[in-house]
Formats: sequence, structure tokens, C-alpha cells
Amino acid sequence: MMRRRSKQSGFTTVELAFAGLIAAGLTLVGLNLLITSMDMKADLDGRVRANRAARVAMTTLTEGAAMTSAGTDGFSIAHGLRNRAGAPAVALADGEVLEMTSNGLTTSGEKNSAVNVTCLAPGDPAPACTIAGETVVLNGPIAAMPLFQDKSRTVLGKTVEMELRVQDPWAAARGIRRIERYGGMAIYNAAEGEGTPGGGTDTINPAGGN
Repeated sequence: MMRRRSKQSGFTTVELAFAGLIAAGLTLVGLNLLITSMDMKADLDGRVRANRAARVAMTTLTEGAAMTSAGTDGFSIAHGLRNRAGAPAVALADGEVLEMTSNGLTTSGEKNSAVNVTCLAPGDPAPACTIAGETVVLNGPIAAMPLFQDKSRTVLGKTVEMELRVQDPWAAARGIRRIERYGGMAIYNAAEGEGTPGGGTDTINPAGGN
């Protein structure tokens, strides 16, 4: 009498191990794609923040800003380039926040929540870094003093080119040194004879028709 051999059910150890390796590989690929997509989103968010900060700063420099107290011309406006005879005096205060003085008034730009950045080297990942290992606090997005070119690159002394460099503090906190450069042009529109090109405290005549 012949005995029938019973068929084995399930997988062998080798097959299970091979399947486990495939699953682990697919998991690693999925995690890598997830991390990459998160990095891409963080990078895009940083660029959007830098672009918004640049637009706000450029608008302030060009158009000026409304203030709560009256300036030297009697109006509560810190004049921008379009209502001046020359580029305004600008300074960086409280970290990387734009500060513009015009018409006897001083306006400060937007701040962000304080961001701590560990420096990798001088200027890396933020211009505020002086030595490796130090911690700097970034309070705003402005990476460098705004530049105004109204001498050699101007039309009849009536136009000025602007350059603004902006950084994303949160990108710097991740060790990413990326400075975005923005440029533009504005036309001086002050009454003739009011102020001087390059002057920081031009007085604009409100009755001058401009």
C-alpha cells in the first residue's frame, strides 16, 4: 500500500526573509520620498516667505509708510523714493529689520518671531554669523543693507536702482545659507529744489504739486 505525501503549506524561511527584505526596501524608498518632499516643501515655504518679505520692504522703500506723528512737512508720512529728491538714509536695527528715516520720521519694517541659528562659519548660514559655533538670533529677513544706485546708473538724476538681499530665518536655522536678491527701479518725485540727491532728511513741500 502506497502512502501519499502531504503537501507543505505556507512559505519557507528563505522566502519570508526575501519578502521581508523587499518590504524593508520599499519602506526605505517611501521614507526617502517622504523626507525629500518635506524638504522640498520647507524650501518652497522659505522662498515664499523671503519673497513676501522682499515685496513688503521694497514697497516701504518706494512708497513710504504712514506714521502716527507728523513729519517735518506736517504730514504723518515717512516718504519713500517716489516723493523724495534722493535716496533715504536706511539702517538695520534689532537684528535684520529694515528701518527707514525720512521726513523726520523713522519707520521699522516687519519682524519675525526670534529664530536661533547655530553658526557653521563666519557668514554661514547667516550674514550675522561671525565665528563658528556661536548662536545668533535672527529677528527679521533683511540680509544686508539695501543698496541705492543713483549716481552712475540713473536717468537725468531722476531715477534710482534698488537692491535688496533677503534671507529666510527658518532656512538658516536648518543650516541652509540662501540669500535671495531682489532689484527694482524708482523715480524721484519731489518738488524741484526740495532736498538733495542722497540726502537722508529731505523736506517735501506739500504745496509743491507733487
